[in-house]
Amino acid sequence: MCRAAYMSVAMLITTIATSPLFAQDMKKIGEWHLDLQASKLAGPATKSDVRIYEQADDGMLRSIHTVVQADGRTSTTIYTARDDGMEYPMMDAKGRSLGTIALKPDGDGAQTFFTKRDGVMTGRGRTSLSQDGRQMTMVIDLLVGPAAPRQIRTVFTRVK
Repeated sequence: MCRAAYMSVAMLITTIATSPLFAQDMKKIGEWHLDLQASKLAGPATKSDVRIYEQADDGMLRSIHTVVQADGRTSTTIYTARDDGMEYPMMDAKGRSLGTIALKPDGDGAQTFFTKRDGVMTGRGRTSLSQDGRQMTMVIDLLVGPAAPRQIRTVFTRVK
């Protein structure tokens, strides 16, 4: 690779890594566990809820979200997205489509999002981080399903 090509790649990486969108997404990197006592949930009881955010190779944010219900059933949602308002696919652990998610910055490190399935908006919400970065709060409006319409509030604690 010639020197000019290396410089172009280096400039692109620097631009992405220092952009406000990248910085907001990267604050979430780590493992987060649901604080059941501080959360207000809808529907069947949740035994645990773990969210892992990782930086993907292309500078995007990868989310792996695993919920264990009280009866032991487990569900996993995986997506890789940018904080740019565009829709990105969500999959389950077996690679089946769960719809799309769009993330958008909302000031002070907060983020708004919406989810769709078959073109229909299923939820929308806002994610914010505490000043010290140890707590993440999501306020979610459920728009379809047995618990809809309803608002839930989930509070997560950073463990890694």
